Amino acid sequence: MTVSFDTIIFEDGHVLGPDESRTLASLEARKASGRDIAQRVRQAMANGENVQALLRSLSSEPADNDGPRRLWTARFAGTLIHTLTDFAGPTAQLDQLENLPVLPRFFRKQ
Repeated sequence: MTVSFDTIIFEDGHVLGPDESRTLASLEARKASGRDIAQRVRQAMANGENVQALLRSLSSEPADNDGPRRLWTARFAGTLIHTLTDFAGPTAQLDQLENLPVLPRFFRKQ
């Protein structure tokens, strides 16, 4: 049996492994996407816009050069479409997206 690790991230941000799966980029994209989509939904709500239409649009936009970030935005939008039935007060879900855990500064020792 052989076991191999692509990416190991320690609590202090120290990274081991080649990260061929682009785990670090995905984690950073997740954090940014959560914050951005929550802000866009809050702004749409404040402007009286159709939030469901915004979320449908975000969940189905074609991928662009911002791969992991685009994927997280689509995932979050899709989740919000299916979990929020009353846009008068989705603050808990939006707060959660805005406050995803702070990531350490990733580094590799030479």
